[in-house]
Amino acid sequence: MGKEGTLLLLLGVFSLRICCVAPAASLNKSGVDEFSLLSIKAYINSDILASNWSKETSFCSWTGIMCGKGHPERVTALNLSSMGLHGTIAKEIGNLTFLRFLDMSNNSISGLIPGEIGFLRKLQGLNLSNNYLTGDIPTSLSGCLQLRMFDSSYNNLSGKVPTGVWSWSQLQQLSLSRNYFTGTVPPSIGNLSKLEAFDISENSFYGTVVPEMGQLSSLRILNLRTNNLSGEVPQAIFNLSMLEFLSLRENNLSGILPFSIDKGLPNIRQIFLGNIQRRFDLLANQFHGKIPSSISNLSKLVTLDLSDNSFTHVPLTLGSLHQLQVLNLEANQLVTDLSNPEQDFLSSLASCKSLKFLQISFNLITGVLPKSLGSSNLSESLETFEAFSCKILSPIPNEIGNLSSLLGLNLGYNHFTGTIPSTLGRLRSLRNLEIHGNRFHGSISPVLCNLDHLYSLNLATNNLSGQLPSCLGNLSSLREIYMSHNELNSSIASILWFQKGVSNNVKNLIALDLSWNQLSGEIPNTISQLENLVRLSLSRNKLKGRIVKSFTDLKDLQHLDLSHNSISGPIPKSLEALSHLNYFDVSFNELSGEIPDGGSFVNFTSEFFIGNKRLCGAPRFQVKKCKSLSKKRRLSYLSLLIVVVIGLVRILVRKHSVREASLSETLTPYDYVHRCNLNLISYREIRHVIGNRDKENLIARGGIASVYLGRFPDLYGEEVYAVKVFDSDEAGAFDSFNTELYICSSVRHRNLVKVVGVCSNSDFKALVMPYMPNGDLEKWLYCANCSLNFFERLRIMTDVAFAMEHLHRYHVHTIVHCDLNPKNILLDEDMVAHVGDFGIAKIIVEEGYQMFSIHLGTIGYMAPEVGSDGRISTAADVYSYGILLIETLSRRKPTDEKFSAWRVSMRDFVLDIVEDELMNTEENRDQLEFRLTEAVILARECLAFSPMDRPRMTDVAVRIARIYSYFKNVLDSLLA
Repeated sequence: MGKEGTLLLLLGVFSLRICCVAPAASLNKSGVDEFSLLSIKAYINSDILASNWSKETSFCSWTGIMCGKGHPERVTALNLSSMGLHGTIAKEIGNLTFLRFLDMSNNSISGLIPGEIGFLRKLQGLNLSNNYLTGDIPTSLSGCLQLRMFDSSYNNLSGKVPTGVWSWSQLQQLSLSRNYFTGTVPPSIGNLSKLEAFDISENSFYGTVVPEMGQLSSLRILNLRTNNLSGEVPQAIFNLSMLEFLSLRENNLSGILPFSIDKGLPNIRQIFLGNIQRRFDLLANQFHGKIPSSISNLSKLVTLDLSDNSFTHVPLTLGSLHQLQVLNLEANQLVTDLSNPEQDFLSSLASCKSLKFLQISFNLITGVLPKSLGSSNLSESLETFEAFSCKILSPIPNEIGNLSSLLGLNLGYNHFTGTIPSTLGRLRSLRNLEIHGNRFHGSISPVLCNLDHLYSLNLATNNLSGQLPSCLGNLSSLREIYMSHNELNSSIASILWFQKGVSNNVKNLIALDLSWNQLSGEIPNTISQLENLVRLSLSRNKLKGRIVKSFTDLKDLQHLDLSHNSISGPIPKSLEALSHLNYFDVSFNELSGEIPDGGSFVNFTSEFFIGNKRLCGAPRFQVKKCKSLSKKRRLSYLSLLIVVVIGLVRILVRKHSVREASLSETLTPYDYVHRCNLNLISYREIRHVIGNRDKENLIARGGIASVYLGRFPDLYGEEVYAVKVFDSDEAGAFDSFNTELYICSSVRHRNLVKVVGVCSNSDFKALVMPYMPNGDLEKWLYCANCSLNFFERLRIMTDVAFAMEHLHRYHVHTIVHCDLNPKNILLDEDMVAHVGDFGIAKIIVEEGYQMFSIHLGTIGYMAPEVGSDGRISTAADVYSYGILLIETLSRRKPTDEKFSAWRVSMRDFVLDIVEDELMNTEENRDQLEFRLTEAVILARECLAFSPMDRPRMTDVAVRIARIYSYFKNVLDSLLA
């Protein structure tokens, strides 16, 4: 639901009250309010306040001020929303004791919420959302018993919510979303009988959903998404009769939907004119069982999203949901035979005359798509239909062509055969057509040229032959063509966009993938007419001739793959001018001459050129040295070297400045102690606890730090902690201390190692962290006396994925770990994984900015771009995760010669990594193989050579959690 979900019911009323300015009849005789307002102004940078808030006029006439009618000398409302304010909130705000409404939302205010706001006992509305506030909610706010609305969403607040908040009996709206709050929601929330909107989404709340929430009879909005909530969802939640919005997604909740859900939630629907979706949303949890047929009685339902759960059955009565616009059943455990009328839920949807989005991907759906999908009701409404990775059979019914409003059709990775059906050519509104991963054969039907609005065409991984229809060049909207892994066998020059007179339509193409075909001939010079091309792959064909210099005219080109052909001649030096080129693969050809070493080629490594015996160049390309150069040419190379050195120096300077800026405005360790509620521990106490760095207390030693066991009775009782002592003699050790302190203290997640204490002197620095008694993942993967079953290994990788997602997505700055490997995955007493060791992590303060580092990660886990030139981005962590996923599932190190077995035969690899007891029945075997293949495909995508081709960590986390959820249910059924 995001930001739209906050303060939906009464905020507009409050805002109108706040922004109305009523000049007072006389000045405040005491001058207290005027003094307080001027103090607030002094702490804020604002051109508006600087010019308007002046003693020359009555403060009651100042912008954003409202004075009361009964008390004309006192400020009753202060509205500074969306004024571009910078600065902090002055404590003098607590002197405005008649204040009823305070709105400072949508600004750039930082610092703490002053505790003095708790003096405002008449306060009814407090909106601090969309700022950069830090720290916790002051406990003094508990005394503001008249509060009806409190919104602190979209800040950087942390800690636990004061218990007094749950005693605000007048409260109608509470939004704490998009912060770093922890703790539980207590049973006392049931006392907030007037609560209408409750939004704690995207935090780190844990514990259960308490049954007392079911007492909130006035509740219309309940948003608990993206937390760490667990356990069964109380059935009382499904009896909140006023509820219009319910989101429980991205937690670890479980349960079943009640059979009488229609009676309990009669008002689940969309209102507010479509500005906000009212939807029933249970994404990424572990709900199971059948979807009750009574859900079909929720006549106001607009969106039903049950994706990423474990539902097994869909009722055949969903067609009665005439208001339904979105139905998402992706990635459940639906086992449906569409040829069986008793299971064909798709036919019933023909009556959903408002349905726009239908998603059933990643389910075991067999049989043939019903003809009713093309019914008159859906023909004008349905805009997207996705059934990716099911087991649907041919044919695609002719009636599909009736879907005149369809914009996106994804039937990839099913069991369709035969030729491409002509009915697809009737989808005249279609923008995206994906039928890749099937068994279509024969030539590509020219009926696809009727798709006037087509943007992306994906026919990859089929058995198509011949050539591309020339009429595709008439499609002015076409931007992407993916035809890899087919049997196209024409001459490369016979394809339309390589002939003379290329049309303006084809010039708009940005992606063309014809790899893994049987194309022959030479690449013509006319390729330069594809002037907007960003990605071109012609690898694994039978191409000959030379690399034409006209490639230089493709100024936007980023990805060029000509590998595994028979191309000869030199690599044109003019390609150095392609400033955006970040992937250039010409390996396994017959090239000769010198490899260019300027421009983008500075970033390329030897694997791009391997298999060309006659190439020569710089040593880093691992080819023979070129013959001696002329004096003039040697001077040019010297000049280039000087330029490169200067560039590297600038990069390192920028890296240093970015890193310094990223460490939260250069906070000292003492700032973290107060800001993050850490314990400040003296050197003497650390020395006493670990002894004289005794070996008997030593549990780990690295390049820049050692870790000892220790107890701190005065602080933590008899509980054992890990003490990480940084070596002052090692270069960069104290920089690593600062980085790790910042990350581990300010970023909180159940799967990240946290800091609870710190010791920092000029020559001694140490961090105190919870002790992980089960050691690291590497020990459990390879220790002779240790064992992890497949399910446990998969659960650990799910934990790691969510930890990495949190680093990449949910902090004020993006954090890149840079060294994800089994030694840095620690396991607590419950075998829950915690990602640690952030010594060389990088904090990216500018969105889209690429950093460079001279501190590389562990060999075997580094992404190619990190190993070649030190380029750092979140995609590098995704690559490391892919390596770690394969290693953890297979228990083979990246250096093992059998590590890459999955590339040779994915099915053999899958069957080799699962214990026999999980594959004991034919039913299990089929589904398990299906789900496991998903995991290996995910790893393969993470290991894409180009960073831009890798998935985001958010997508990785959702997909691995879905796979884990399935195996958990299988294991539970075996143990039952």
